[in-house]
Amino acid sequence: MGSGVLVTSQQMATALGATVGGTLYVSLSGWLSTVSAAVLVLALLVCFAVTVLVISLKLPDPR
Repeated sequence: MGSGVLVTSQQMATALGATVGGTLYVSLSGWLSTVSAAVLVLALLVCFAVTVLVISLKLPDPR
């Protein structure tokens, strides 16, 4: 059951990241140049990924 939850969480995170990143890019590209919008979206996604990494490293060891 745990592996099913893990795989489902990974797929949901991938879909959500692509959706949020794409939506943010499209909305920002109207205000900024396409390169600036892409760099901003990538920077935000990297910040989010680092935040998730730091939080996951602080989780207790499951042993």
